[in-house]
Amino acid sequence: MKLANLAHGASTFAAALFLLPQQSSATLELEVVGTYRVAAPFWGLQAAEIVAHDPCTQRLFVVNSRDNDIDVLDVEDANNITLVGSIPLPTGFEPTSVIVIPGEDAIAVSADTTDELANGRVYFFNVEEGASLPTVPISFAEVGNNPDMLTLTPDGKYILVPNEGSLLANADPVGSISIIEVYNGLSTTQLKVATLGFGNLNKAVLVAKGVRIPPNATFTAEKDLEPEYIAVDPKSQFAYVTMQENNAVLKIEIKEFAKLLNNPHGPFTFNDADVLPLGYQDYSKIPFDSSDKDAAASFRAQANVFGIRMPDAIVAFEDKNGAVYFATANEGDTRDLTSLKDETRVKDLPLDSSFPTNTKDEARFGRLKVSNFDGLNSTGTGYNKLYAFGSRSFSIFNANGSLVFDSGSEFEYKTFVANPKFFNSNHETASLDDRSDDKVSASIVFCCAAGRCCSGISLSDNEFPLLILYWFGS
Repeated sequence: MKLANLAHGASTFAAALFLLPQQSSATLELEVVGTYRVAAPFWGLQAAEIVAHDPCTQRLFVVNSRDNDIDVLDVEDANNITLVGSIPLPTGFEPTSVIVIPGEDAIAVSADTTDELANGRVYFFNVEEGASLPTVPISFAEVGNNPDMLTLTPDGKYILVPNEGSLLANADPVGSISIIEVYNGLSTTQLKVATLGFGNLNKAVLVAKGVRIPPNATFTAEKDLEPEYIAVDPKSQFAYVTMQENNAVLKIEIKEFAKLLNNPHGPFTFNDADVLPLGYQDYSKIPFDSSDKDAAASFRAQANVFGIRMPDAIVAFEDKNGAVYFATANEGDTRDLTSLKDETRVKDLPLDSSFPTNTKDEARFGRLKVSNFDGLNSTGTGYNKLYAFGSRSFSIFNANGSLVFDSGSEFEYKTFVANPKFFNSNHETASLDDRSDDKVSASIVFCCAAGRCCSGISLSDNEFPLLILYWFGS
């Protein structure tokens, strides 16, 4: 049996371990062999959101946003997971992600500041087996505003950090990407870091190719692009960065980006051609449940209704011939702030003759949450297209951003068959259909066992978090 952590992002309060069978078979059974629950209160507090596994020490490092620390769990006996202790962060910083650095007996923790306009940091802690848990970091690297996660390149040379620079009620910090050199050591004198923003990108060019940026002139490409999550191909050649609100992925050549570590003012910059739009789900061909008021699983297709993929999590992988692909969990996201409110319901929009007269009925599409700046007709008098947030699917793209697969309606169909009583239930209330009008939170991992690989997608906004596996190869 192979131990695998497939619960990343799947729960706000528990870390779970699964056993994958070594043999290949037509059916797959996952066995939960251990669970650890953070002491209450935990509901809605992201008390166990991100998990990193150290196979050498059989420890899990868990981001506990409730307590602003990293919980350390001993999973040597998966049937009896125990809390070793916690690693505190310096005052004024809150953890957002954690990774293990193989060969260094260390972890890296991205941390946001309580000052929403200040830059974040990546802290490094010594976690050598047998030593006491650290109370202070080895060192830190200053990155950009609002660092959201960490990715270690497979060759172990660099950590990449998406600094989201999320839109605030009264300010709009710029997003950026940081690269940290870690292969020469983790002390303050050994670390090198470079951070690059998007000031070189042209909003008009990006919008024309399908990147989503609000039409208001105050929203430039530099300020509105918000990097969310990073995946790196197995050869450490390219990084793929989701920009969720913008429905795009940024492709970065790592060796060129790394040159900024020795020459911060060097010639490397991000270009418009590096930003790959992800397109839309066409709901005239893909039926989905659009209403939380019909108390049923009702799958409807409708022309001129689309899902904006807007992925958060992303993974990159190779096929047996060495071709690179990236896969996305198409979650969707909105911004509901004084400076930008981009979400409304279909029933509150003026629709033109492109839609049937009953489209606004609450039992049909009236309750569906959609974008209020996408889909206006040429005269600006009404909407001839509707764009919902997320596509309730996962997608696979080739290395240049061309779509090669999308799971379509399978998430909704499969979860209905698996648990019809709680179909599209909300994570706050266990009742049928509560979330059919809304986006769906999702994460994605990629793993291999017994010569076969699978993509695991967790759906965590349901009352009972779900894990869906797609197997590739024979």
